[in-house]
Amino acid sequence: MHTLDLKQAAEFLKMHPVTLQCKAKAGEIPGAKPGKSWVFIDEDLANYIRSQYTKHGKRIASKKGERQCSLNETKSGTTNLQLVEKQYTDLLAPLTKQRLKK
Repeated sequence: MHTLDLKQAAEFLKMHPVTLQCKAKAGEIPGAKPGKSWVFIDEDLANYIRSQYTKHGKRIASKKGERQCSLNETKSGTTNLQLVEKQYTDLLAPLTKQRLKK
């Protein structure tokens, strides 16, 4: 049994670390945060992967009402990237209006 940090566990599961953190917070993936960082056990992650195997082309571990974790889309359909771009544009905009020349 070996412990993995967030980045190592994300590499093991072939997913983005932020996605893993979200799924761990939701209790979908087994992990613990005893201090300031997440800790995962490799055997638990392997069991999680096994639980995601399909049977006759259908996913076994899907539950109704299960909260989905997504980095790409918010409830309104706007992607996080679009929101970040708007925030940067707003931050980079001039603080004062340009004066009109006579």
